[in-house]
Amino acid sequence: MSVRIPVPVAQARHAGLYLDKFIAADKQKEQGAELAAVASSSGFPWNSLVYRRAFARWEHYWKNQGGRTVCLRATVRTRLAIGLGAESVTENGLRLHFTYGTPLIPGSAIKGAMCARLRDVNFPEREDAQKLLFGEPDFAGDALYADAWWVPSAAKPLSLDVLTPHHQQYQARLGPPTDFDEPVPVHFLTVRGTFLFVIEAPTQAWADFARDLLKDTLQNHGLGAKRNAGYGLFQV
Repeated sequence: MSVRIPVPVAQARHAGLYLDKFIAADKQKEQGAELAAVASSSGFPWNSLVYRRAFARWEHYWKNQGGRTVCLRATVRTRLAIGLGAESVTENGLRLHFTYGTPLIPGSAIKGAMCARLRDVNFPEREDAQKLLFGEPDFAGDALYADAWWVPSAAKPLSLDVLTPHHQQYQARLGPPTDFDEPVPVHFLTVRGTFLFVIEAPTQAWADFARDLLKDTLQNHGLGAKRNAGYGLFQV
């Protein structure tokens, strides 16, 4: 059973741990204030020496794996909503690195988005790429999709965003929409900044293909939730 121990955000040093265990608010209005404090807090060591060294090791390792490995940096154009469906004490979740508490994009999300983009556009060798890079029901594929790490920066990576449903009864099919419905703000955290994407392909030729598909996916398809509202697009 998950137990929460209320702790002031100013005393917290790990954003993921704070959101999972220490956030005190139960009501949505209070959660908005708590999440705003998380986004603006200067106490979280986003750009700590420990994380910078860990990121440098991570990038150095992959960049020295040869031509079969794609290493690509891309910057969020507006905002990224990642991990909204994750289990959380707040209304919406957020995906953060378990060890460092920094933003993270799961490799499975990258693989899924690229696979969906491949089906949407007429890439050459699409059928071979589908099988080799993304697999089939009984075959996982020959490519590896690493988690995308947030590139260390002095800028804070989190921003507070809000949805304001006006007609909850109507959306739940429990009644008609009226002018008397009260809007209920739903706050959630989004991510900004640059990420390092890594894909390990079976050959250099397939690595070149994966790089082109990744670029197209990031620029035109996007990652994460709320993509139809403009979230999750990147500038490569």
